[in-house]
Amino acid sequence: MSETVMAPEPGLHSRSPVRRLLAALAFLAIFLLLLLAGLGYGKYRAKRAFERGVDAMRGQNYDLAIAEFSEVIWLKPKYAAAYNNRGWAYAHKGDWVKAIADCNEAIRLNHNSVTAYYNRGITYQNKGDYDKAIADYSEAIRLKPDSVNAYIDRGHAYDLKGDYDRVIADFNKVIRLDPNQATAFIDRGNAYNRKGDYDKAIGDYSEAMRLNLDYAYICEEKRALAYSQKGDYEKAIADYSKAIRLKPDDAMAYYNRGLTYDRKGDYDRAIADFGETIRLKPDFVEAYNNRGSAYIQKGDYDRAVADETQVISLDPKYATAYFNRGNAYRHKGDWDRALADYNEAIRLGPTNALDYKNLAWLLAVCPDANVRNGKKAVEYATKACEMSEWKDPYWFDTLAAAYAEVGDFDNAVKWENKSLASNASYATLERMSQRLSLYEQKKPYHEEKT
Repeated sequence: MSETVMAPEPGLHSRSPVRRLLAALAFLAIFLLLLLAGLGYGKYRAKRAFERGVDAMRGQNYDLAIAEFSEVIWLKPKYAAAYNNRGWAYAHKGDWVKAIADCNEAIRLNHNSVTAYYNRGITYQNKGDYDKAIADYSEAIRLKPDSVNAYIDRGHAYDLKGDYDRVIADFNKVIRLDPNQATAFIDRGNAYNRKGDYDKAIGDYSEAMRLNLDYAYICEEKRALAYSQKGDYEKAIADYSKAIRLKPDDAMAYYNRGLTYDRKGDYDRAIADFGETIRLKPDFVEAYNNRGSAYIQKGDYDRAVADETQVISLDPKYATAYFNRGNAYRHKGDWDRALADYNEAIRLGPTNALDYKNLAWLLAVCPDANVRNGKKAVEYATKACEMSEWKDPYWFDTLAAAYAEVGDFDNAVKWENKSLASNASYATLERMSQRLSLYEQKKPYHEEKT
């Protein structure tokens, strides 16, 4: 009996092994092509998003920049530059926490990223964490020793900490790397000025002007301040005048020139400059206050009272205005108002020794017996001397008058003799000698009514 051979059912299994292998390879090739195409498109999308993010940063559209760099990070999670740039966008928005977090990730992905350390340093500096900012700038400098910007911003951070020697050292380096950078001379000049090295400050401001006349105005003002602080008032006034010619609507130039005239004792010109300051900036409290003080020096007490009252209306907590108005009232013979203003000055500014001294003087020597209070005068005069660490013999004159008012003439004579060792003017020393003579006769000193 013969064997019957069945034909196989039609279907996939009817293909030979070779044909099945070829089909599988074809499928794999198509899959790989699609995968590679997808990866290529992803890279293209990331590149375009990064470019759009950079454009958004340039246009100061930081929200858009953050969105674009976020897309880059989603497509390329290990792209350090995207984290760095997004962090910089967050920093511009003032979101320090997210800015620092992105910089941290950029640094984790690329330990040698100078830009990430530098950007994180700026963010820490804006946040007020100057030590961490300095550490990051220093790392940026270690990685790139010719990084001018890192030296500049580290110098600024040291300046904010008050470490002026390190400020100078950093700007020395900037100047060595870029000798024509005028702003480096200005920054170094500022540090010299704050250290009290006025000649070097003046030299740096002059060099900055020589390098770039665009900075002439700011350098004239800064150099003028240095001249004024070293007591060279004529040169200071000349520089402020040049600054005013360059920028005639700048209130600060008039104000600072007014202060310089005031220090010279040229009160009329000081008053004129303070007046121009007020015209340009009607709410400038300090200009009113200093004009009021200049009026007192001229003996124009009514105008002084008006200016100091204006200060108080603008800023009711401005202690110096009460002190100055109290002086004007005292010279006018308005003792009660003087007393009230001195007390208010002390309430608002209890650490100002001069307020205690002037109040003690009024309580000791006022022509009105109802105002005088010898016991309080001794208390306040002693406190003033303690606060000044007993270093100013001129103030001992007030303490002597206070002791005389309570009848303690031994101490009055003792402290008046010590006050005569002060560097007061000849006329003032003469008045001190006259008071000493009274105390030796067991008599207190009282001012005459005006």
